Amino acid sequence: MGVSVQAGIGRRKWGISLWMVCVVACWMWTSGCQNYNVPIASTNTGTSPGGTVTITPAGLIFVDVGRTRQMLVTVTSDPGQQGVTWALSGPGTLTNITTTSATYTGSMTANDTATVTVTGVANPTEIASASLYMVPLPKITSTTLPGGTVGTNYNGVVNVANGSAPFNWSISSGNLPPGITFAQSSLTSLTFEGAPACPGGATTCATQTYNFTMQVADVTSAIAKQSFSIAVTGTSSSATGNSAILKTLAGGGVSNALLLGDYAFRFGGFNPQGMTAAAGSFTADGNGNIVGGLVDRTGVAGGAQRGLGLTGTYSIGANNLGVMTLDFADGTNTIYAMAVSADGSARFIEFDASATAGTNGSGDMKKQDASSLATLKTAGNYVFQLAGVDSQGARMAAAGVFTVNDSGAMSAGVADVNDAGTMTNAPFTGNFAQSTSGARSAELDFDPKANAGIVSGHLSLYPVSADEMFAVETDAAGQPLMVGSILRQSAASFTSASFTGNEVVQATGFSGGETQMIFGLLSVDATGAGVLSAAQLSGGGASELNANYAASVSANGRAGLGVAAGAPIVYLVRPNAGFVLGTDASVMVGWMQAQGTGTISAASFSGTIAGASVFPAGPAMTQSVVSFAFDGKGTVSGTGATSGPDGQALLPILQGTYSVGSGDIFMSVTWPLQSPQPMLIVSGRKLIVVPPSASYAPIAVQQ
Repeated sequence: MGVSVQAGIGRRKWGISLWMVCVVACWMWTSGCQNYNVPIASTNTGTSPGGTVTITPAGLIFVDVGRTRQMLVTVTSDPGQQGVTWALSGPGTLTNITTTSATYTGSMTANDTATVTVTGVANPTEIASASLYMVPLPKITSTTLPGGTVGTNYNGVVNVANGSAPFNWSISSGNLPPGITFAQSSLTSLTFEGAPACPGGATTCATQTYNFTMQVADVTSAIAKQSFSIAVTGTSSSATGNSAILKTLAGGGVSNALLLGDYAFRFGGFNPQGMTAAAGSFTADGNGNIVGGLVDRTGVAGGAQRGLGLTGTYSIGANNLGVMTLDFADGTNTIYAMAVSADGSARFIEFDASATAGTNGSGDMKKQDASSLATLKTAGNYVFQLAGVDSQGARMAAAGVFTVNDSGAMSAGVADVNDAGTMTNAPFTGNFAQSTSGARSAELDFDPKANAGIVSGHLSLYPVSADEMFAVETDAAGQPLMVGSILRQSAASFTSASFTGNEVVQATGFSGGETQMIFGLLSVDATGAGVLSAAQLSGGGASELNANYAASVSANGRAGLGVAAGAPIVYLVRPNAGFVLGTDASVMVGWMQAQGTGTISAASFSGTIAGASVFPAGPAMTQSVVSFAFDGKGTVSGTGATSGPDGQALLPILQGTYSVGSGDIFMSVTWPLQSPQPMLIVSGRKLIVVPPSASYAPIAVQQ
């Protein structure tokens, strides 16, 4: 779309000569040709008759009033590198003059014209010139944009007038609705397009208005800004369709007192746009109400939202299963099925997705230790683990260690980063800080020479205690997106003795479009020789995994298990316990801890044990929430619910049997008309349920 400028009497006709110059010389973008009514017809080409002197930019050059343009000269035949002399005819000034460059500053009057001429010193017959025309400063002429509807294609246009093209558009503040992008569609027009979506990949959200400010900068760096709003009509709640399932899980709220106090939580999942993750905190009143909280959440599609307020409700049944609804300050709401343990901690899965929309994912929450946090001292040694996707959406994870002093400065930072099978050992520095939201923040600045795929990672941290924090990466869209946790190390340094004995291991990864999992026991002797005996589950089915490793423990707690391809790395939190990071393309992450002492038998399991799936390692996985009631004599009953690509479903109440052989690391559970289901024994209070196939996520349950 052209912009017509009245330049005085007799200047209402379009500048035919200017149009010809722009078309022939292809200066639409370099010189800023717009439909100005220019009173002169530039005939110079910017090149001298002999072709040895060239001035850039050339032809007719637009200059915003009072702004500057840099003028450059090249001389192809110039003995002694003598360059050119400069001359100005007309208003404005030439400054910073050298033999090959000068700065032109335009006059303060629109429609003024000037000519810059350069003459070769070695050959004074070689002369080139450029014409300059003063134009008003740029202005965004559009002031409104149409509203949109979730899931419906959107189109809106914003125009700029005056100024000198090319133009560079950006958002100076605020955010576009999720699903909406912008692109320059002509010299002076910007088009907004896409289809609005619910924030965070949710399937339901209320009508909401998004406020933002567009900024345009022209070639002279003149800037214009304009505020806009887009009102997006939301969707209705999906809870009605799942009412029967929700009512069963909620169980009348008879056990709501299990959730009482302040909690920190984290979440990770996938929707059709890619990965989404969150960390936050809230307060539960023990009567079914979440009376307030904050969340920092981020997604591949929409970037990060920080310090977003929330409230909600919950209902927990006698079997420790329940439903929780969170209502966020941006108008979105999300439904979760959850399993609560006796200590008030819980695991949960999102429970409102469909086959084509919404998020399938899982999370966990832990009760915050108020006394510990009241005397929180940051200084100490920490290990961390983060898992998610890189800037291209491929599986990525990192584990590492660092030291923090009393002022929050990090030192001695080192991380192992696995980006789709490419391993990097990356030094880093950074800092901890207390944020205004009450959460903490951290910045990890990686050595760029390490090529770790991360230049600077920014984390939002929500503390569980003085020794544990949940973390979510909150960098801008287009950066790696990961979620995980940070733990304080229990020892100042570690030795080979810190990594001996029998450790239970569980890890999950994703490669080749399918999930990879291991469940087993790692035995390491005093010499560092280790043997992993595990069950391995992938899209190809279950198999046995036996591997030999040679452990090497550094003082900072990093335990390498040899140089063989695929050998995992462990970062110790305490002796015989820590984060596991795989080194092959499946990018496995998980946890290792010492196997419980004493004899484990059927009698070791008695009472209700509930839990939910661990973070999904990839898309299209089914998440589960379950509750088991063990009688201590070999009989177990179970129920639960699932959410995945096929929607939500309630699992039937089943009566089965269980058995534990002497020295076994797996419990065997047999349900009617089903093959025996193994459960990895972490202790008499905690199990990891091995799923029936790789399309289901492993389930962590505890008493």
